[in-house]
Formats: sequence, C-alpha cells, structure tokens
Amino acid sequence: MIHGTAGLAWLLLLWSCLPAACLAARSANKSESLLTFVVVGEPMVDVDRIFFASRMVAAEVNARTDVFPDATLQIVRETNIHFFDDDTAKVSDYATRMCDAPGNIGASMDLTSGVVIRALLVCKTLPTYSIGSAIDDLSNKEKYPLFWRYTSTWGQTVLASVSIYHHFGWTKTAVVYISYGTFARVGKLIVDVLPRHDIEVVAKVALEPYQAPGRYYDQVRTSFEFLKSTKLRIFTIIGMDSDIPLIMMAANATGLVGPDYVWITPQTFAVISTETSDQWGGPVDPSILRGVTFLSNGVESAPPNDYTRAWRLRFEAARQNMIANDSALYPTVDVTDTNPMSEKNPLFFMYDDPGEYEQPSYAIQFGYDALWSLVTAWDHVINSHGTTAQALVNGTLRNAITLRDVLQEAMRSTDILGAVNLTYKGDLSADPVYMRQYDADNNFVIVGILRVNDNTGLSNLTLYPNFNWTGARSLDDVPIDFPAPVVVAVSLQFIATKLFLACYAIATLVCIASGWYVWHYRAAQGIFHRMPTLLCISSAGMVIALANTFTLVGGDLPMRCRFRPWPLALGLTLILSSMIAKSYRMHVVFRCMRADAGFERHTVSLARLLRMIRIVVLVMLILLSIQTTFFPYYTELVYIEANDTYNSVCVASGLPAQMISGVIMTIIGVMIIAAAAFAYINRILPKEFNDVRQITISAYIIIVLAVVGLSQGYLSAQSPKTQFYIESTDVILGIMALNATLLGEPIRDSIRRRRANLSQKTRKKASERTTLAGRSTLHSAQPQMWEHLDAESETILRIVGHAVTQARPSHVTRGNIYRSDKVLAMSASAQVQKQVTLTLVCEPLFLLGVMENLTEEPRYVPLQAVRRVKLAVADQPWLERSLELQVRGKLVMLTFETVEERGCWADAITNGLIRQRGATHLEASGQIVDVQETIVEDAGS
Repeated sequence: MIHGTAGLAWLLLLWSCLPAACLAARSANKSESLLTFVVVGEPMVDVDRIFFASRMVAAEVNARTDVFPDATLQIVRETNIHFFDDDTAKVSDYATRMCDAPGNIGASMDLTSGVVIRALLVCKTLPTYSIGSAIDDLSNKEKYPLFWRYTSTWGQTVLASVSIYHHFGWTKTAVVYISYGTFARVGKLIVDVLPRHDIEVVAKVALEPYQAPGRYYDQVRTSFEFLKSTKLRIFTIIGMDSDIPLIMMAANATGLVGPDYVWITPQTFAVISTETSDQWGGPVDPSILRGVTFLSNGVESAPPNDYTRAWRLRFEAARQNMIANDSALYPTVDVTDTNPMSEKNPLFFMYDDPGEYEQPSYAIQFGYDALWSLVTAWDHVINSHGTTAQALVNGTLRNAITLRDVLQEAMRSTDILGAVNLTYKGDLSADPVYMRQYDADNNFVIVGILRVNDNTGLSNLTLYPNFNWTGARSLDDVPIDFPAPVVVAVSLQFIATKLFLACYAIATLVCIASGWYVWHYRAAQGIFHRMPTLLCISSAGMVIALANTFTLVGGDLPMRCRFRPWPLALGLTLILSSMIAKSYRMHVVFRCMRADAGFERHTVSLARLLRMIRIVVLVMLILLSIQTTFFPYYTELVYIEANDTYNSVCVASGLPAQMISGVIMTIIGVMIIAAAAFAYINRILPKEFNDVRQITISAYIIIVLAVVGLSQGYLSAQSPKTQFYIESTDVILGIMALNATLLGEPIRDSIRRRRANLSQKTRKKASERTTLAGRSTLHSAQPQMWEHLDAESETILRIVGHAVTQARPSHVTRGNIYRSDKVLAMSASAQVQKQVTLTLVCEPLFLLGVMENLTEEPRYVPLQAVRRVKLAVADQPWLERSLELQVRGKLVMLTFETVEERGCWADAITNGLIRQRGATHLEASGQIVDVQETIVEDAGS
C-alpha cells in the first residue's frame, strides 16, 4: 500500500506539471492581472461602434471565470491618431509605445491603410485587426504577421467591378477618386487594372477634400463639368462612405444622375452626416444614393439559433446600458436625437437597417467577433504554455501567439456571422461579393451576388429581381457606357459626295478610254513614236490615283485608312516611271554619242524600259505592303470642342509608319526631279520627240498631287468634308490634266492625221513613169526614181533608190534607230567637208547630223524635207561611196567609208520614204499629200 500510495502521489505530481493541467494553477482572482485592448481612431461612427463591441466583450469576459479567470480586461481608446494621419513620427512613436505597453493583448485600427501600415511596420508583435483597411499590401504576412481584417482587399473588389462591367458589356468608364489617404492609391490601382481587362478608363478625376468655408460643389464644379463633357455614362467612385453622398450631389447638380447613368463604388455603404449637409450648404436628400451600386463583402448574419438569440439579448442589454449610462463615451451618438435617419440617433448607430432594426451594425458584429476570438486565442496560448495571464503583463508570451491561432478561434468560437470566411492571410474572402442598392424606401438591400469563377478568376454576376436602374428603366434596358458619338465623316448619303463620285467615275472612264485608244491604234503615226506601251502604263497609274477619292469616304472603316497611302503613291509611281523611261530612251538615242562605226541598230529596247519600271514599282509595293501589314494607318476620332463632334481621321500608327511614308514621298520626289532633269536635257529634240512641255506640265501637276499626299490627315482633322472636297477636286482635275497632256496630245495628233487622210483625194500624174537616174554599184537592179505631186506646193518630189525586192528587204523597221559615225558631209554651197554622225530614227523618219565638234548642238533633218536622194555618178573613186541629198533646195553630199555602207544607207533612206509615202499614215502638214503607193518591179524581171 505504501508503494501504491507513493506511486499515486508521484503520478499526481507529474500530472500537475503537464500543460493541460496548469489551469488548476491559475487563480480565480480577476484582479490578479490587468490586460488591455486598444481601440485606435479618431471619433467616427465605426470607431465608436468597435469601441461599443469591445466594451461588450470586456464586460462579458470580466463576468466569466472560464476565460481569463485571473485577469481583468479593460478597453482603452486612442483618439490622437487620425483617420488620414500623415504624421509618420507620431504614428510610429505611438505604435512603439502601444507594443511595449504591459498587458496589451491587441488593437483595433479603423484607419486608412497607409496609417495602419506605418504603425504595423514598427509593431509587428501585437495582434491587430481592422474593418476598413483594404490595401492589398497588408496581405503580406512577412511584413504584417499578426494583422487580419474584416474586409476584402481593394484588388479583389476591383476585380468584382470588372465582372460587373463584363456582364453588362461596358468597355468605357471614368474613375472619380478622393485624392487623400489610401484612396489616391486605390484610384490609381483601378485606373491601372481596368485596361488590363479591356475596359478603357477614358477619364479620371481626383477630387480634393472639402476646404471650408463654402459649398463643396463650388470646389469641384470644374471636375464634374469635365466629366460631363466626356459623354460617359458609367462611373466608378473611390472614397470614404461619407464622400459618396457629396459626389452624388455634385453629379446630380451637373446632370450626371438619371436613367442613363450608373455609379458603382467598392465602398460597402454610404453615410449622410451633418457634416455632409454643412459641406453641401443644405439638407442632403437620401434618395440621391439610389443611383449608386455598392459592392460589399459577402457577409450576412447567421440564421437565428440559440447562440445568436442569446447574443441579441446581451446586445440589447448593452445598448440600453449605453444609452442610460455611457453615452458620453461615444461622441457620434446623441441620445436626444429622435430622427431615425440621423447618424447620431442611437438606433441608427446600432443598426445597419434604419427603420427595420433587425440587422445590428456589421462594425459591431465584427468588433465583437474579433476581440472575442483574440481573447479566447490568448487564453488557449496561456493554458498551452502552463502559465498565467501575468505572462502577458511581463511580456514572456509576447511572441507566443500566431495569426493562425486567432483565425482558428474566429472561425470556431464565434457564431454571430456564420457567413464570414477568413482566408489564411487574414482577409475576408471576396467570394461572394454582394451588390447593394438603396430602394425607393431608402432601405439598403442586396440586389445581386458575385461568385468567383475558378476558371477565369473573375466573378459571375446573378441579379436579383429587385435590382433596378435609376428611374423607370426596365432591367433589360441596360444603359450604354458611351453614347454613339456624332462623327463627322464623308457619308455616301451626301449629294456632294455622290457628285464627286460621279466625277470620279467619269474621270476613270476617260483614262480607261484614252488608254484603250492608244493601245488599239498603237501602230498609227502620231502614237507609235510616243511609245504607246508606256502611255498605257501612265493611263493605268491615273486610274489607280483616282481611287484616292474612295479613301476619304466613310467613317470608322479600318481598311479605308489601312490602304489610304496606296492610290496616290502607286499611281504616281507608274506615271513618273513611264515618263522617265520614255525620256531616258530619247536621251540615249539623241544625246549619248559613241564612236561606233558602221550602220548599226542603236536604241534602248522596250523590254529593258519595262524592266526598269517593274523595279521601281516593286520597291514601292514592298514599302506599301510593309506599312499596311505592320505599321498601318488607323481610324481615330478627334474631338472638336467647338461643335461637340468627332472627326474621323486616318493617322499613322507610330514613328515607323511616318518614316515609311517619308521614304515613299522621297522616292516620288526623286522621280519628279529625274523627269524634270530629262525634260531639260531633251529640250532641243524635235517636236516629235520633245516632251519638255508635257513633262513640265505633268511634273507641276504631280508636285501638287504629292503635296496633297503629304497633307493627308491634316485637313481631315479640322474637317473631313473639307479634306474630301479639296483633295478630290485636286486629284480629279490633276489627273484629267495629266491625261490631256500625256495621252491627249498623241490621240489628237493621230485623229488629225486620220482626218487629213480621209479628206484628201489621191492624184496620180498620168505621165508618172519610172526612169533611170544612174547605175547602182551595189545591186544588179538599176536605181529608180519616183515622182509624186505635192498638191499644195505644186512641186514634184523625186526619190531615187533601189527597188524593193523579195531578195533584199529593207533595213528600215518601225521602232528601230540606226547610227553611223565617220561620215563626211559636204554642202554644195560651202564646198567644205566635215565629219558627222548620222542617226536614222525610223518612226517618224528623221536624219540626225552631229558635227565632230561636240560643243555644237545637233541638227535634226526630217526625211520629209528631203526632196531628192541620188547615188552619185561614179566618175571618181570616192564618189562610189557618196550619196546626194537635196534638202529644201540645198544639195548635201554624204561620203561613207565603204560602198556597202552607202548602199545600206541608200536603202534605209529611200525605202523609209517609200514606206512612209506608201502607207496610209500621212503627214497632215501638207508637205506630202495622199501619195498613192507605187509598186515597182525589179528592172531585171
């Protein structure tokens, strides 16, 4: 038995030393230790409510022996730290003293997030909660390990706002935020977040706090007039609950409240206080809040049960005691105020549903739950460490509690707010979020619920039947976020537009018809030597350039602006490149002299010219394609304040687009200069080849068109209609002038020749016969002479040459040019021989004589001026190589290096003349009139 008794005693002693049994060591003397909980914040409604809830908890704790049996809990207020306190030194100093105060178990800070952050950075070991500090930074548990809150973060609430925008299809909004405290940061946060979710923040307004004296509206009138000018209909408010009525009163005074407008705020509710009326300068109508949709945490009072019913009895007893004995402790309560809608009314103070009085204030419920959770958590920590409440006083348990301990108690030991769901970071879950509105009776009711979609991270909105828009607007009639702007654009409905498009169609048909005529009669005199292929390319460029008119018609048409640079750039490129190619060919033929002996072909082929044109056009197409694909022009609406309209203009997407446009215009400018340079160099060419006048006129017109291209976008920003009228007029008239100059003259020349041919009669002299004028040393066939009557000058044209035979066809082919150097020329009058260069251009027929002294200008002799061609009589050896030409009464003797060369030139000249005279394309000048072709057979036949 002794051994048994001793063993039992030893077990009892061991059990007494276990932590679970240490409760027996704690006394039941409530006065043994004094513990403190601090309510921090200047006198405000919610701070007073938290103070009331904390005193209610303290009273219950001090009356019970199962919680803190050896300690008394007192509630202390600290009112020197203001809601927007920016005195960092003062806040840090107080937080340090609060942390070091003996027996302090925690604090409530209903302050802005910035003030809370400054306090917690120097006081990390004291459990602290808030019901309003919502900045996302406070979720960082490495920085703030013992902080929790009964509110969701601003970031979560902003995402809820995004979900509402998406639900109703709104893509534009304006953000109105208060520019003090944390709200400035939140305002910038929402301005940054919304565009990431395809919601454009068209305008943002930062409102300064009220500055006495005067009306608040007078201070913010300019900002709200600006909001009205934006034409927006959806607005987001970031501010205190007491700011919401002031903002809505200002919006109403500016005309921004009504069925067409929606105001959304992530604030839980709004408060109309006496200060609100003072700042407004008169009573504030509560109905003004009906135009606001509030987003609040997804919390509701738990369904009635034994616990909540017992708590409500205790709550009512505490309320009565406060009114009877402690009202002086609550600066925001006036027990004599009988207005149920007044914030100072005791019932208004206690309940969130004035008039109904069924829903105790959430601030009171949160305050009660928070402190009760903290008390029970500390009590469990004391028990688990086998110590007493004195350990909290002397600081030995300072770092023993964790946020997890508090949150477990908050979710387990309290049952007032059964819907409360705190995350592991100590944030109130944003799932769900409730939409609330004030109804017609000014009751604050739930009208919708937002629940998070795990796939998107956003929320799905479900609207309740009691959801309403402001005014008599049905639920399905969703307000628009931005009214369709009055866009000034060139409409197809305008009569002037139809007239210009008709002119465009006529001009296009003229260009197409001109190109067709040139191509169809490309073999005709007056057209052939002007290179009809190049003229047709110019015609195509004109048709493309005329399409510029269509790039000005219409409003917000992305393709219209994307292809706006194409017509003028591509059209001018085709016109200029063909002009340059033609001038270059003439320059090579007439100006590029080389010491090439012999009778040879000397020209630039059409294929080579087309290859040059293709290269230039390809470069332009590449530049335009790059710009269109990667750096396009786009449609932009430019607001015109004078008439409250928007001009639809095409603007460059950025610097690369502007640089490419600059390169394009530079290429066109270089081509204009090149065309002008060739025109100057070729100015002395015969009129059949001299395009100086046409190129000069064309270059001037193209410069004007290029200026129009450079100005694209400038005039339209001022007035799209003016831009359309000016640019279309300029382009149509300019292209028509180009057409008349480049294609019109060849067409008119061809028509004139055809008319002259049809109007004249053939007269063949009866005595016309073939006579021998000498003997050819080159052929067995005898030289022959043809005589043709010039009806106007009554002279006979004599041409001596070789017969055209099947055995030896003529060297002369249309489109060819032949040259021979080292030809001696002697005029019968001068009797002086000079070395010349002969060039025969076969269409039209020209002889070009270039003196050996290259400083002299060349002489151009048309074969039409040649009255006689004769092989010289071979009485001397050198005459066998000579050819006589009678040009307008002057006899010129040409001596070649060989007899064969003389024969070639004689064949080329005479057969060229016969070919021309025998053809139906005759000169209209009257020099040779309708000469009927004479078929000459070989003399040897």
